[in-house]
Amino acid sequence: MIRSLTITVAAALALTGCAGPSLPGTLAADTAAASAGVTKAVTYANTALSVAESALAVYEATPTPSGVVIAEARTLDATARSAITQYGPEATVTIAAVGALATYLLTSAPGNGVTPMSVAPAA
Repeated sequence: MIRSLTITVAAALALTGCAGPSLPGTLAADTAAASAGVTKAVTYANTALSVAESALAVYEATPTPSGVVIAEARTLDATARSAITQYGPEATVTIAAVGALATYLLTSAPGNGVTPMSVAPAA
């Protein structure tokens, strides 16, 4: 799960590589697209989990289901549900925070070509 969050952070940081003349608009659009991607991924994960839960219910209804299989499936189901609940919102918050930071640094911080330098460049 931490790997997923790390990948999300890396993707969000890649948004800062989109610098160009229309940076604020591009960055805002890229941040929105990344957030939409996370929303879509969470939706897909919820759908897949619902299918898995339905399959488990069918298996439980068979004449001789294995208690070990059911216990393990329930553990995996709880882990998956917890991950979706935790990391979906965290990824969205991460993308928004990186987008806000990049927008601020590239549009408001001194030396970005828009505002004057507050410190003279090194000789």
